[in-house]
Amino acid sequence: MKFSEFMQLLAESQEFLFPEQYPVEKYTEKYGFTKEEIERASTIIYIVKNSKFPAIVKVSGLTLPNFAAAYGIPLEMVEVWCSGRRKPPDYIVRFIGWILISEMGTEPKYCSCEECERVAQLDK
Repeated sequence: MKFSEFMQLLAESQEFLFPEQYPVEKYTEKYGFTKEEIERASTIIYIVKNSKFPAIVKVSGLTLPNFAAAYGIPLEMVEVWCSGRRKPPDYIVRFIGWILISEMGTEPKYCSCEECERVAQLDK
């Protein structure tokens, strides 16, 4: 998926409050995603739209240190963003969301380690 296509999906999502409301069939036809992939993409778009950084980390399936390493972001900065002490720039959240959707041909790497559970609690 091109970044411009991701930005179009993000713009189109503004009229919907929840990922379940996104026009899944349209996206399935246009991008060739399976229903499960487009549902995951809708969740990622929702997270990006609402700038929920801890949720971006959680949906990546990576631990905080692995997430920081994978995206070349200092671990301390990822921790600050996840704690809510500071908000990441919107372009960071958009680019990571785009990467997560672009990599959807691979099996999602969900993690249930203690670090990811802590991130999940931060998002509540």
